[in-house]
Parts: sequence; C-alpha cells; structure tokens
Amino acid sequence: MPSLFLANWLDDRVGNYTYGEILKWSLLGLLVLGVVILFVKKGVGIRKFLNEVGVELRKTAWPWDAKEKGFKRFKELTDSTMVVVVALVLLGAYVAFWDVIMLGVMKLFTFGL
Repeated sequence: MPSLFLANWLDDRVGNYTYGEILKWSLLGLLVLGVVILFVKKGVGIRKFLNEVGVELRKTAWPWDAKEKGFKRFKELTDSTMVVVVALVLLGAYVAFWDVIMLGVMKLFTFGL
C-alpha cells in the first residue's frame, strides 16, 4: 500500500497546487540551477562552443533559395518532402501487404483449413 499512499500524498493540495506539482516545479528549478552553475563554471567553453555552432550554421546549405521570391523559393524543400512522403507511402504499403500475408498464414496455422 505504500504506492497508494504516495499517490494520495501527491494529490493532496497546498493552496492552489498539489504536492506533485510542487515537486515537479522544484525538480525543474534544481535542473535550471544546475545548468546556470555549469554556465558560470564553464562559461568560456560554452561561449566558445556557441560561437562555433554559429560559424558552422553560416556554412550550412539550407534547402531553399534566398534569391527567389514566393513559393519558388522552397522548391528544393518541397521536392525533398515529396520524396519522403512517397517513400513512406511505399514502405507503409509494403509492410501492410506482408502483414496481411502473415495474418493469413497465422490463421491457417491456428484454425486450419
């Protein structure tokens, strides 16, 4: 019965908040405090890392053409998205086909002819 006690305790209210909510926000606060402490202790390393991330993001080839206007700007992005959608549909059809086949085989084994 300890688990029921814990569940009941977490549902008890203190003002407008339950103990569970207080516990959740307290743990989140401790996590944020830990991150802040890491930033303070390792601040130079983290700043250097974030600067390097910015440099690498500027080198990235984004899947749209900044010179184009309107919907033409995203042609590469929409083409790539369509390739992914078609591949997902084909994969889904393949899995569904073999699922139906295996269902028939299992029915044959379990119920016979």
